[in-house]
Amino acid sequence: MIATFRRWIEKIKHSSILKRQTVAQAAILLTILSLSSKPVGMLREFVTARYFGATAAKDAFIIANNVPAIFGLLIGAFMGAFLPAFVRLREQRGETEAWRFASKVFTFLFLLVVLSSVAMFLLAGPSVSLLAGGLDPERHDLATLLTQYLVPILFMNAFLGFFSSILNSYRHFLLQSVAAFFGNFILLGTVILLAPRWGILALVAGTTGHILFQLLVVGGGLWRRKPYLRLDFHWRDPDLHRIIRLAIPLAIGGFISVINLLVDRTIGSYLPIGSISTLDYAQRILTIPLMLIANLTAALYPSLAISWAQRQGQQFRLSLGRGLSSIWFIIIPATAGLIFLGKPLISILLQTGAFTAEDTSLTAAILLYYALGLFAIAGSGILSNTFVILGDTLTPMIAGTIAIGINIGLNILFALVWGMGAPGLALATTISGTLYFCALLLLLQKKVSAGIFGGLWFPVGKTLLASGIMGTACYFLWRALEGIWHPTEYGPRLGLVLLVVLIGISLYASLSWLLRIPEFDRYRGYLLTGIGKLKQITGRTKT
Repeated sequence: MIATFRRWIEKIKHSSILKRQTVAQAAILLTILSLSSKPVGMLREFVTARYFGATAAKDAFIIANNVPAIFGLLIGAFMGAFLPAFVRLREQRGETEAWRFASKVFTFLFLLVVLSSVAMFLLAGPSVSLLAGGLDPERHDLATLLTQYLVPILFMNAFLGFFSSILNSYRHFLLQSVAAFFGNFILLGTVILLAPRWGILALVAGTTGHILFQLLVVGGGLWRRKPYLRLDFHWRDPDLHRIIRLAIPLAIGGFISVINLLVDRTIGSYLPIGSISTLDYAQRILTIPLMLIANLTAALYPSLAISWAQRQGQQFRLSLGRGLSSIWFIIIPATAGLIFLGKPLISILLQTGAFTAEDTSLTAAILLYYALGLFAIAGSGILSNTFVILGDTLTPMIAGTIAIGINIGLNILFALVWGMGAPGLALATTISGTLYFCALLLLLQKKVSAGIFGGLWFPVGKTLLASGIMGTACYFLWRALEGIWHPTEYGPRLGLVLLVVLIGISLYASLSWLLRIPEFDRYRGYLLTGIGKLKQITGRTKT
């Protein structure tokens, strides 16, 4: 057994599966890994709902996460501007100059994070008041305390993002995904062991351990591959000044979906207790399909940056159009599934312990409205990053600012004036996010002087048709099987939902094949390639 395991390790070391990947290889390998991690992610949400439900303590934890999310937004934007600059320097001036620049960014980032951490700790109370003015005193005090406890997460997330950006620029995508997968077990174990005694603090400890594990793994991987980072305070560098100028507008324009979610939570503090928690649960379910396409986006971004740096305009436009079409091939059927099977999925994933049937109904209503905007959230991520590659962050900043204003106005109208509550917040986010995506798409097509899709509208239409048929069939199949069997226990209900989901996936795949959707053949080819590489590692085929 030990000898076999050692042989596997040696094959992994020498296999291309852990070396530089193309966009296609990276997309399929990351997708396989993400699919493998989804049961663990669902188990994490199940455990969280079981111990904390939609309670005042969970509301306070979510609000506490708002403050590091805002600081992380700025630092994440800084990293978004860094990656194309690093790639451009490496392509044009060589490795030494690129890593000298990376050392300056590393030093600047270190000081920025230290100052941000101190500010976050000292201003925790006023920040909670500003971001969630509707909290009662008890939830406000708890949210303030939790915000201070979450300060280390800000520090660790900043450098995790920096190290991951550098690895991505070399098309090394798997290490961070593997680290995130195994980090989930740290969070799960911490919550299960400590929640009965520590309460919500167990979730803080588990989250901290999760991020720390990822940082150690990714940082160690970077150190082994490219140990060139040094402290460098020579900041009179035009490239450094340029990414600093790009970062602020990028934070506003490129991460509009994150800002919209923060706005939802802020307005949600004025709604009944549990509204913030149900919003968060719906958002986390929404991230299941988004995480799948996030891997594809991560693989696409460095490739687009390289194509633009090498002035390959046609390849740039082709990759961008195919990237959007590929993510919608996954996102559109996922949207149909969440719309037609949202409530049974939530009841299986979350309804246990402190999470009640009423919480399930409210979360399902929120998820329905969020799901309608999935295609826009997914597309906006690629388009906003594309503007950064082009060196234009002003356009997404202006469009994003307008979208945030629309979202705030619609939030107040739907949730407070019309009395829709938390579902109204989700509807407002979907409308503003869709308008933002459409604006980015139109403005980007003018920017690149050619249509991005170039004949891809027909395949996207086929995807919509196949997804609609699949979603409708799954809805009526679920209703029929539930009416026949009347499952009440958790096991039978889980089995029934999984059966319907598997049938839906098979139906969608069959329809995609019959309709000759190009993405189906592309993903099938990627899958066969991935399976072949895994067989090489396990020794079932000759290397």
